[in-house]
Amino acid sequence: MFKLLKITCFLSVISLQLFSQLQVKNFYSLTGRKNISVNVITQDFSGYLLLGTNEGLFKFDGRSSQQLLKEQASLKTEISALYVDSKETIWVGTKSGKVFTLAKNKIDSLVFPKENEERITSFYESGKTINIGTYGNGLYTFNEGKINHYTSEQGLSDNVIYKITGNDKQIWCGTDGGITEITDGSRGLIFNTISHKNGLPDNIVRDLNFIDGQLIVSMQDSGVCYYNRDSKRFAKIPFFSNWSLGAVLSTNQINHNELVIGTEKNGLIHMRKGVIYIYDYPEYIKENTINQVFIDREKQIWLCSKKGISQFTEKRYSIINTQSGLMETKVLAVAVDNDNSVWIGTSMGISRITNDDRGKTIIVKVKDLDKYIISCATKAPDGSIWFGTYGYGIVVIDSKTKKELSFTAEKNKLSNDNISNLYFSNENTLFISTLGGGLIKANVNPESKDILTIEKTFMQEEGLGSNYVYSAITDKDGVLYVGTDGGGLQVLKNGKFIDLTKKFRKISNTVFSLCLDDNNNIWASSNADGILKYDGKFLSSINTFNGLREEQPQQIISAEGTVFAFNSKGIDKINCKDNTVTYYDISEGESEPNLNAVAAFNNKIYSGSNNGVLVFRTDKQASDSIKPLVFIKGLSLNYKPFPMDSTYEFKYNQNNFSFSFDANWLKNPTKLLFRYRLNGLEDNWLYASEGKDINYNNLNPGNYTFIVQVKNEEEIWSDPTGYSFIIRTPIWKRLWFWI
Repeated sequence: MFKLLKITCFLSVISLQLFSQLQVKNFYSLTGRKNISVNVITQDFSGYLLLGTNEGLFKFDGRSSQQLLKEQASLKTEISALYVDSKETIWVGTKSGKVFTLAKNKIDSLVFPKENEERITSFYESGKTINIGTYGNGLYTFNEGKINHYTSEQGLSDNVIYKITGNDKQIWCGTDGGITEITDGSRGLIFNTISHKNGLPDNIVRDLNFIDGQLIVSMQDSGVCYYNRDSKRFAKIPFFSNWSLGAVLSTNQINHNELVIGTEKNGLIHMRKGVIYIYDYPEYIKENTINQVFIDREKQIWLCSKKGISQFTEKRYSIINTQSGLMETKVLAVAVDNDNSVWIGTSMGISRITNDDRGKTIIVKVKDLDKYIISCATKAPDGSIWFGTYGYGIVVIDSKTKKELSFTAEKNKLSNDNISNLYFSNENTLFISTLGGGLIKANVNPESKDILTIEKTFMQEEGLGSNYVYSAITDKDGVLYVGTDGGGLQVLKNGKFIDLTKKFRKISNTVFSLCLDDNNNIWASSNADGILKYDGKFLSSINTFNGLREEQPQQIISAEGTVFAFNSKGIDKINCKDNTVTYYDISEGESEPNLNAVAAFNNKIYSGSNNGVLVFRTDKQASDSIKPLVFIKGLSLNYKPFPMDSTYEFKYNQNNFSFSFDANWLKNPTKLLFRYRLNGLEDNWLYASEGKDINYNNLNPGNYTFIVQVKNEEEIWSDPTGYSFIIRTPIWKRLWFWI
């Protein structure tokens, strides 16, 4: 799927991250026809992607595209450069050397003193000046209606300019002759060339980005380097010392430990947290070359090519299923070993999922275990993987030798061979839940001849609520809790079992899953009370009345201060402190979790379902906190369109208002929730799952503010946007009129 290289000289090496970091979605019918070349991408202030194609300018919201000013013949041309300035004016450059501006749906053209026929390559705003780069005709500057032209005769290192960037003091041009540094002096522009003579590895500079006081330089034949403006020194990443992947079109730093490098023909390079991934173009975007790499405000990666655009994004989750090579998608058990390999159990035995040295997902079925129907799995303290089975006891795969061991009722005096759950409370103590044989407490010593010895079997005859046990767990004080079928939630105190569900008058008599949070609370999924929480003193329930979407989640697990409950609708997340419930939907269709087939390791949760293995990331990243954008698209007054930037005061009979609102969240545009209200009329929020038109008719005189917000799948609300207005009281209703 992708090449993966471990780099020891550039970043510290970490353990292999299982499965692809980025998910890819291709959009190849943007104009209604397939395979329309997209040459350049930028983003406007409302979050729309602006696409420059061979057939004009398009606006894209993550789902569909719309052609801008399609009636303008001048824009039905091959667009080569796009830019949005601080006044929200769109600058459009064409292959034929023309420049157009779009502001408030009006188009204008820039008239050069002498006609330019060279392709426009780049725009950059510095102060009040728009800088315009060309492919062969140098640099133009536009300031307050005046155009100036600069070429190599005035000091440019070359007339071919690929990219312009800068800061508040100077700009830099990446050219065929190195980097031109331009400073605004008292007598005009001052040009300085930075080239091979100054340590630049390659004079053909395809891209420049100024970040954290230094330039990131992308080159034709020498990869990527950094240029420190203050020390005037170059620093090259060791990975690029023997560069052989051709021209680099762009390099973007997403954060301090993440780089995205787009080569022209040899793949997208993603450097993150010590691991380098290379995504080959033919496999991922079905194209051999790209035109541009763009990073949007949500930190997603977009590639444009001859076929259209491709979105590379890291979602919270991924799914390992038949498309990944899984033979049996009904996963009944999951465990993760110390090498970050995922072990799964199905009705057809045991398989191991890992990555090869190129990063491709590899699924290897363990031989000679086809007869086992696996029911549960766990990782032992020594790293070995223990599997429970239906009818065959326990199967263990040794962490060092990878050899299999087995423990059964016949050989090892297990009370029952139908194993429902395995739990290690410490290095040597294992609790074995059985269906019909109660709960077994065993001692495990890998160095001993008898690796597993039975210490005690808790049965219904000895006070356990039921011999059918689904799960067992101990808290931080060593207190044992047992989930049973028929006996509810049991706790062992002073040698006796107490039915907590009965004690606290709960309806449930069956508990499926158990987990422990960081505050030593026991959480249990039940058959009639939703999810139970026991703090050592009181047993409370969180159910559909509290926001839970499913009363009987088959899997619960605690991580990052949250209890994650997996169900057919997705994931319900319960805050361990205040018990509030939020959600994360899984969009790949229904994914029915299987009982207790869940494991957590290295900030990821692995959930076994009827649709394969769901891998869910639990840790927070910077991109998770980015706010979506919401905006009011239009206003109608008395059923006619009305400009929002005009008056805010209206007559008493101008009292019928309609607001149209929408939002942009390119990462997951179908997972937005809107809320809106008209202050002065409504006290409570109204909710909608999509942008819409809202009508307010026959409003009384008064002060009003329409407010709208939107929330994404990470439960992050946008900043509110609004429109305030006044409806004046008619003269005859004013007090002074009657005095």
